[in-house]
Amino acid sequence: MDKLETISIALIKTTINDLITNKKHFSNSNIWAFMLEREIVNESFEKWVHYIFRLIEDNVDKLYTIYSKEIKDIIGLIRLHNISKNSCKAEVITLIFEHMQRKGYGVEAKKILIEHAFKDLNLNRLEFYIDQNNTNSIKSIMKLGATYEGTLKNHIQFNDGYIRSSRIYSILKS
Repeated sequence: MDKLETISIALIKTTINDLITNKKHFSNSNIWAFMLEREIVNESFEKWVHYIFRLIEDNVDKLYTIYSKEIKDIIGLIRLHNISKNSCKAEVITLIFEHMQRKGYGVEAKKILIEHAFKDLNLNRLEFYIDQNNTNSIKSIMKLGATYEGTLKNHIQFNDGYIRSSRIYSILKS
């Protein structure tokens, strides 16, 4: 599907041109603070874009731009990552621009993507790896009824010395 939508937002299949054209939206390094790919982005936004689209070409990722119908602009990205057709699962990654956070857009975008993943892509399990310090994302995923499965302590160490522990949540097809 190229477009999934509700009354207030649309998830639109993202192209390389969409990302490059809207680079200004991604220049705020604060939105990348909790993301696993933050070092790639900090090194080169274009490098990150090409990395993502290699994954899309390999059919292991799907990337959607989150578009607000109210403000008529993009407000973030949502992605199915590491899609496994054999085990019928994928990871969900959401990036909402800082000025649009805590307004319910992340929850709404996840709801749309979850329905699409279970209904149209026939996935059975969605996983969410959330930095233990990202309380907004944890609250967001709990609103969707996700199950907390545990914490990967000292999961990743970034070049700046920050050591991330990731809380793992899942939502299963009912």
